[in-house]
Amino acid sequence: MGVSGSVAYMFDETAVIGVEGKSEEETLELLMEADVDINSIKYKKHSNKPA
Repeated sequence: MGVSGSVAYMFDETAVIGVEGKSEEETLELLMEADVDINSIKYKKHSNKPA
């Protein structure tokens, strides 16, 4: 068995961020200003209209 943290190097810290009311470009700009390492962006435009 390893010691505490002995395999921590094999994992990345990852987050999923949802932003409402901003375009993809605005969101990317905000993330870059916050010095966030961006691996991939998926942009979906949602509607609050009932189906």
